[in-house]
Amino acid sequence: MYESLTFKTVKIIDKVPQESWDAMVSDNPYMTWGWHKTVEETCIVKQDVYYIMAICNDQLCGGAVCTVIKPSRQMRDLDNIVFGRLKRFFNFFHISMVPLLDCSPAKGRGTHFLVKDNLSSTAKDEVIAALLKKVETLAVSKNLAIAFSDIKKDQINLKNILSDHGYYHTLGYPINILDIEWSTFDDYIRDTKSLSKNVRKNIRLQINRNLKAGVVISDIDHPEKYGNRLHQLVSINNETHNKLPFIFNPKFFEKLKKNLGDNVSILTAEKNNITIGVKIILKRNGFANSCFIGVDHEAAGNDFTYFNLAFYSTITNAIKTDIKRIDYGNAMYSIKTDRGCYILPTYLYYKPANFMQKIVIPLWFRFQSFWYERKLPDHIRLHMRK
Repeated sequence: MYESLTFKTVKIIDKVPQESWDAMVSDNPYMTWGWHKTVEETCIVKQDVYYIMAICNDQLCGGAVCTVIKPSRQMRDLDNIVFGRLKRFFNFFHISMVPLLDCSPAKGRGTHFLVKDNLSSTAKDEVIAALLKKVETLAVSKNLAIAFSDIKKDQINLKNILSDHGYYHTLGYPINILDIEWSTFDDYIRDTKSLSKNVRKNIRLQINRNLKAGVVISDIDHPEKYGNRLHQLVSINNETHNKLPFIFNPKFFEKLKKNLGDNVSILTAEKNNITIGVKIILKRNGFANSCFIGVDHEAAGNDFTYFNLAFYSTITNAIKTDIKRIDYGNAMYSIKTDRGCYILPTYLYYKPANFMQKIVIPLWFRFQSFWYERKLPDHIRLHMRK
């Protein structure tokens, strides 16, 4: 089969056949055609994105998305993640992880290669190996390092392939996962195995307080009717917590709903005829990503709108739409595990492009993994799935 493979690389998602591409996307909404269309239309940081398509017998049988990441004051990069507070120190000596070629969904995470499901395991391996070769050829042509981030522990085949190709690896940020095992929200709130007595009590208090405050949470179909308000809410949240602007322009919500349709839920919270909160849930084949949220805390006061949007309405929405699992991303581990999440470790695989990176990165990764393992907070370690 390998001899029959041909490849096509384009920089515009409209040149990728939507139906054939999405047919290869199993459970990651960030990898869909519609998500990448939305990124192209609304991202405020313009980056070169390459869609690599593997074609066999005139049919799309594999794919990868690669983004050229350059230093930017408008977004966090791999230096922030890998070097943390020592970023300025390393950058002073011209040591940096960027620029690089990031092999993952543009402005998303997870899923590094797409392969047609009906191929044999041997054929799938051949397609992945050929796609990796194309990625590496692209990186070499631009003198870029390569990064594969958010690789999960059970992706053994991919990890082995990357290790065999000379990639170094370190621990990434763990992610919070909530398996939806309840048929109603009441079943969730009564689950004594997932929730402690105090947490169940607090959930009821936070829901009742929100209802008494007159907050109404809805799943909307026409975000364009809200003008710039939804964008304003998420922007305030991003600037407050990340010290960075929201990466998308005000048309983001409208374009997202247009491009993803039923595969996105946009929840809004209304109080006294004012929109005080918004939450986005991306969906794909029974799996969901809980991503952007914004709450006007001044208008919300102590009505617990944040918790109702981020968790209780999101879980209710997931149950109603037959979602099996919610990816709650990283950070806020205590709050999320208290509400039933468990934690999965992730890994970063990286191939340096220059001499200095080849000297520093392997040493730093060893130290970082050692430090992560020993400094991991007890509450994360307790809920970490082995």
